[in-house]
Amino acid sequence: MTRVVVVICDLKYTRYAMQRTSMLVGIAALTLTPLHGAAAQEPQKITTLEDRAFIADAIQGDLSMIELGKLAEKNAGSDAFRSFARTLIQDHSKALQQAKNVAKQIQARTRKKPLADTAKEVRKLTYVKGKAFDSAFAGFMVKEHKKDIKNFEKEAKRTGPAVTMAQQQLPALKKHLELAQSLPVEKQKSTHD
Repeated sequence: MTRVVVVICDLKYTRYAMQRTSMLVGIAALTLTPLHGAAAQEPQKITTLEDRAFIADAIQGDLSMIELGKLAEKNAGSDAFRSFARTLIQDHSKALQQAKNVAKQIQARTRKKPLADTAKEVRKLTYVKGKAFDSAFAGFMVKEHKKDIKNFEKEAKRTGPAVTMAQQQLPALKKHLELAQSLPVEKQKSTHD
């Protein structure tokens, strides 16, 4: 009698295990089956935490450059700096829209504030005008664009949804760096001269 009970229990367990296995196989088959349309033609791009962090940083960077561009329009000492500021505002506004679209696509959380180091620079430059502003602004633009280019080049070599955006925005960042490096900055005269 004991053997019969064991056999019945084994049969119930075996049936349960088989149902569970077939259910998991079915789920796996659905997951691996390509969808119709564009997704079937293009390999799936997996979104990682790095993708989301890159996009969030890109958005904050664009907001930062727009804010600094607006400040430069008001405080710059020369037309060359005001022209560069307008270029920054225009290009980073376009980049911001593209980054927001990618963020929405990959469900990345974003902040609506500039980067902390840029906010600090804005506070510092708010009360500086003319040649002193131009000098500090140009130095900061060179430093920030070098850093951004490095990050965007790294992203452009990866795989994922942000790659295309990084590749498309790199030329504008490189152009901004060249423009910032070519800005006519006058050396401040020392009071000891």
